[in-house]
Amino acid sequence: MKEPMPDMFDNVRLFGTPMQGLALETRAKNVVRNVVGLEKVTWGQKKKFEDMCAKFHWEVRRPPTGAYNCAGHVWASRRAGLHETADYEMILTDDGYRELDQNETPRPGDLVLYRLVGSGEPIHVGEVIQMRALAGVVGARGIPWVLSKFDSTSGEAMHTVENVPYASQGLQYQYEYRTDRPREGTTT
Repeated sequence: MKEPMPDMFDNVRLFGTPMQGLALETRAKNVVRNVVGLEKVTWGQKKKFEDMCAKFHWEVRRPPTGAYNCAGHVWASRRAGLHETADYEMILTDDGYRELDQNETPRPGDLVLYRLVGSGEPIHVGEVIQMRALAGVVGARGIPWVLSKFDSTSGEAMHTVENVPYASQGLQYQYEYRTDRPREGTTT
């Protein structure tokens, strides 16, 4: 006797709707794993984001969404979440991102990559959006301001490069600037 065919919705009932990804590749044609999340977030997730913005004095740019995370904001045009940190390194290499030299100033469009001290594992990436001078300081070159999305359900916020929640979470981190533009003084 043949076993009955399982109902095609059994797996959905048991495991949920499988998340779909986008066709996304690096410049070197390596596949970037990603997940398109759900747009809507819960009241609790909205409240968490509001509380973080108030605590850290972040400037809100976009409301909370579950559609993408920080890496999806930076590398997938707000269309998907990139959750495999190994893929972050692949993108940096394949897409020609280099670390800024010590004498280089970050510019809008450059990235800031936050890493755990010790392991070097990336924990966050954001985009430098401007350099803001310090109030009342003449001749100061300014502080980098970053546009970030701190997790898969937060909104986007603007903040200074050092105004991130990791130290308050007990994490030791460091950050580095990355760019895909040529070194200053070169044309390639």
